[in-house]
Amino acid sequence: MASETSGHSDAGPSHPAPAPFRPRVLVADDDELVRRIVFRAGVHFGWEVGVAENGLEAARMLKDTHWDVLLTDIFMPAMDGVELIRLAGRAAKRTAIVAMTGGGTFEVDYLRMAQLMGARLVLQKPFSLEELVNVVREAAVPLVPPP
Repeated sequence: MASETSGHSDAGPSHPAPAPFRPRVLVADDDELVRRIVFRAGVHFGWEVGVAENGLEAARMLKDTHWDVLLTDIFMPAMDGVELIRLAGRAAKRTAIVAMTGGGTFEVDYLRMAQLMGARLVLQKPFSLEELVNVVREAAVPLVPPP
């Protein structure tokens, strides 16, 4: 049933609902399973996801496209995550960086080093889906426009 309006409303001006925020997430990891998990989570939660098998490929993708969040492993071939974080910090200043590793106990705390190099957050592997979603949301928070 159609309704007619007189052209004005007592409720005040109507504003369209804001579009849902869809963060652009780039995952750089040499582990195919990790890339697949992040990609599938992204599809489910409405993220736009790009995947890179190593730091060099991710660096190229960062140069060509804006990403809201970079999830990067620390240990990768071609270019490691620490070098990628250093490059991303200079070239992609608006990209929130999340460092990941599953390396266990080391003499050097690589996740702490990644934070010192510019990673905003860290994610220890293996991680749960809930941890992944929470870290992406937290990393993207400053990028979400206010209501």
